Amino acid sequence: KFPSREIFLLAMAFQRLTLVKLAARIAKRLAEEEFVRKKLAPMVQVSDGMVDAYYQKNKVRLRTPVKYLVSHIFVATVSPGKEMPAQSIDQKKASRMIRMINGQAKVKIQNIENRLKKGENFSTLCKTYSEDEATKDKAGSMGEIELSQTMPSLASSILELKPGEISGVVESPYGYHILKLDGKISDKQISLKDARSDILNILLKKGLERKRDEYLNDLRKRADIKTFF
Repeated sequence: KFPSREIFLLAMAFQRLTLVKLAARIAKRLAEEEFVRKKLAPMVQVSDGMVDAYYQKNKVRLRTPVKYLVSHIFVATVSPGKEMPAQSIDQKKASRMIRMINGQAKVKIQNIENRLKKGENFSTLCKTYSEDEATKDKAGSMGEIELSQTMPSLASSILELKPGEISGVVESPYGYHILKLDGKISDKQISLKDARSDILNILLKKGLERKRDEYLNDLRKRADIKTFF
């Protein structure tokens, strides 16, 4: 999906595609998918024994990730936009404005950090000063977080905290954060029952790839290929 027709056409031009070529490519892919579904899929059988064997072989990797319950106080900063004013004087004005806004944001987050160090309540300060509208009324709670799915600067700071501890000021591309680790959910073994559906899909995909390769190899063997010099 593209935001506009213009961006769609620009993306096609970048790939040296025309509407006719794109239509032909889509038609070819649909035909291939139909062939796989009707011809090859019925030939792939996955037994319970195969699922069980895959689970036992990969049991060490079949675990839920560690999750962290994190709250934050957030103060936004401003980044220079891609469309800065063309005139040098306007650029300087915009740069000064950005520096001023970001300077004020830094002072604000540092003041909050100092008040936390003096023992003020995290939830109260969050509700009063945090600029994250989605979390400020929930004591800053961001819910369950997997470190691999959050920003690196936040992930490294979360990893250093123990439950109940509050971080110093952490900078991200969006602004300044003060993090509080509310809890940690350890990883655990995924049961065969819960993993069965995913394992079945993995084995079916592998089986289809194998059948497709066998089918193509068979076609090559039966093809009457002649070379002329």
